[in-house]
Amino acid sequence: MRLHGVYFSLDAAAIATWDEYAAVLLTSDLLRAIAKQHTEMVQHLQLGFALADEEHEDHFAKQQSFISGEVVQSPIDAIAHDSAIGSDLRKAASDLVDTFRREVARIYCVLTRMQWGNPLEESSGTNFSGAKSLVATLLKGLQAVHWDTTRWSPCDPDVTALLYCTPCDTAMLPRMPVRFMRYLTAGPPGEKDLAYLLRPEFFHSRRVEPGTLLLFRHILPHAGTANIPPAGGDGVRVVMFDMVVSRHQPATGESQHFIWQRLADAYRERRRKAPLPVEFLASLQQHIDCGLNLLAHYSQEKAAALQLKLEQRAKTIASYLAACGWIVPQCP
Repeated sequence: MRLHGVYFSLDAAAIATWDEYAAVLLTSDLLRAIAKQHTEMVQHLQLGFALADEEHEDHFAKQQSFISGEVVQSPIDAIAHDSAIGSDLRKAASDLVDTFRREVARIYCVLTRMQWGNPLEESSGTNFSGAKSLVATLLKGLQAVHWDTTRWSPCDPDVTALLYCTPCDTAMLPRMPVRFMRYLTAGPPGEKDLAYLLRPEFFHSRRVEPGTLLLFRHILPHAGTANIPPAGGDGVRVVMFDMVVSRHQPATGESQHFIWQRLADAYRERRRKAPLPVEFLASLQQHIDCGLNLLAHYSQEKAAALQLKLEQRAKTIASYLAACGWIVPQCP
């Protein structure tokens, strides 16, 4: 993946990068304006949350959730229709989502040659899953390698759009062309033989400026990076997120699909003693660690339920490995 290049127009070079790597970085005056408006909206919401009385504080809290990497996720669509928020801010959120989606739809249609249709049109086979704000404070945001949905076929229209609204590092994406991902997601044989391509050294990211859009297809595994702001920055990373997805199989963007889940399926048929790839165990450990890091952000009841779920998952995997007679290698 040539993440060293940020394109300023949808020229032949940008389209060629998309075709080869299923991802592209773009920026424009319009995208920079959207990023600025989104950052200002997030700041207004954070101020409103800080000044809210007890009743409204609880209401605002319900609009937010923590995802992997202790990233705060807020649905912008919900904000646009929330009567507890001022009419000016609701309209600003609605206009922001509309402008962002129109630009993403325009770029999407150019890159895909209208293969799946304009996601803004009712007759199209695609639509948007739901715009969200993703906010990470200092050193937060690190995530294990994952897919955004389980629809990783080359024939699926699904893409993720990430608009970086503050100076930061992009998500980690594969260095290799998309044809390697086709083999990796085709079924157990490819997953077993090419699991090593999911190691961190085969991924990279790029430092970008506000207003940079990363668009990538769901066939690509990727990972969130820790928020390390530039010198003099305020330490907060703001990203606008949405997905173009199939109308026939809608995706919500509420879950992530990790390496250990994919490789568990790939190796499920094995009944002889053989080592599992270290990528399996490394991904499982990252998944459990990320879950444990979120416990502090939940109520006591919810934290206890999550901790129990993670412990049960770890025991289930250990029992499963033992029952299959698999040798567990040491992770480096």
